Amino acid sequence: MRRILLLIFFIILSFESFSQWSYKTVKTDFDGTYKRAIVVGSGGEFPYKNPYLVVRYGEEIGLEIYISDAGYSGCDNRQVFFKFNGDDEKYKSQYVNEGANSESWFIKSLENFTLFELIEKFKKHSYVSVRLINDCSLKDYRFSLSGSTKAIDYVISNTEVVSKIKELRILQEKKKEEEINKKIKLNKILKILKIEKLTSWSLSKVEEKIKKHLDYEDFEIDSIVVLPDDSTTGNSFLSNGTVNLYYIKTDKSKSEIYGKWTVEKDAPVFDRFKKHTKKIEARNDKIYDKYVKETERIKKIVSKYNFKALEDFLVTSVLFHSNNDTSNIKDISIIITDYKNGKYQFLDLILYQTNNKRYVNLEYIPNLNITKKVLKNIGGKKSIEF
Repeated sequence: MRRILLLIFFIILSFESFSQWSYKTVKTDFDGTYKRAIVVGSGGEFPYKNPYLVVRYGEEIGLEIYISDAGYSGCDNRQVFFKFNGDDEKYKSQYVNEGANSESWFIKSLENFTLFELIEKFKKHSYVSVRLINDCSLKDYRFSLSGSTKAIDYVISNTEVVSKIKELRILQEKKKEEEINKKIKLNKILKILKIEKLTSWSLSKVEEKIKKHLDYEDFEIDSIVVLPDDSTTGNSFLSNGTVNLYYIKTDKSKSEIYGKWTVEKDAPVFDRFKKHTKKIEARNDKIYDKYVKETERIKKIVSKYNFKALEDFLVTSVLFHSNNDTSNIKDISIIITDYKNGKYQFLDLILYQTNNKRYVNLEYIPNLNITKKVLKNIGGKKSIEF
C-alpha cells in the first residue's frame, strides 16, 4: 500500500512539474519583441496529447492567445470553448484563425467577453478545460493555471490589463448602442416599406442592402421614400408596379438604392401618382390657357402692321425671346434696315416691358419679302422705329 501511495505521489508531482507555466521575452525579425507565457496541457489523442496554451503580448502583435500542437485547425467553422473550475459558464470564441501548418488555434475574439478578461480568468482559477471544434474533429484538453498569475503579469502588467478591459468595455457599449440604433432605424425603414406594400421578394432583397448600407455608408440614413419608376420608356410603373427607392438623408437630400423594386397592385404609391398626375394636368391646362391668352394679346399688338407674314413672324419671335412668358410685355415696335436685292434684310424687334425696360433683338428677315412699297404700305420708314 505504501508503494502505491508513493507511486501516486510521484505521478502527481511529475504532472505538476510538467504543467507549470514558463515565461520569457522573445525577439524576432517579423513580430518584433514580445513577451510570452506558456503551459503544457493534457488530454486529446496521439499525437496531440500535450498541447500548449500560449499568451503573448507585444507592441507590434498586441495580445494573442492561442493553443498549439492541438490537432488540425484547417477545417471550417472553428470554435474554442473555455470552462474554468468553479465557474458554470462556458466562454465561447467568436473568431478563430488557424496558425502555421494548421496546428494552432488563434482566438481572435470571444462572444460578449474580451481577451483581456479571459487572461484575468486564467489568473483566478486553478485549471481551465478547453474544447476545440471544427468540421473535422472535436478535442478536449485541460491546462493547469498554477503559476499563471506570475507568468501572465510578466507578459502584461495587471494595471494595463485593467485599463484595456475598461477601454474595451467602453468601446463595446458604444458598439452595442450603435447596433441598437441601427436596428431601430432598420425597423423604421422596413415599417415604411411594408406600409408602401413592397412585394415580399423586393422587401427581402432591399433589407439585405439596407443592413449593409447602415454598416458602411458614409452618410446618415434618416428615412426612405418610394417613387414611381421613370427611368424606362413606356408605363413600367403602371403595368408592373416598378418603383425607385431613395434614402432620405439627415441633410434631407436623396440617395437612390439601386435595384429592381416592385410594389403590390394596391400600393399607396399608385394613389399618389394619380393625384400628382392630376395636379400636373391641371397646372399644364392653366399654363396652356395662359399661353393661348397671351398669344392672342401679342397678335393684337402686332396687328397694327397689317401684314400677315410680318405679324406671324413677330409673334413667333416674341414668344421665343420671352420663353413663352409674354405677361410682362406691354408694347412692341420695330426698325427695318438694310435694303438689298430689292428687299429689306434686317429688323430690330423692340420689346417694351412693364418694368419700363426696353429690349432689342436683331432679326434676319429676307424671307418676309418686305420691299420699299410694302414698308410704305405698313406705315413704316427705313431705320425709323414704328
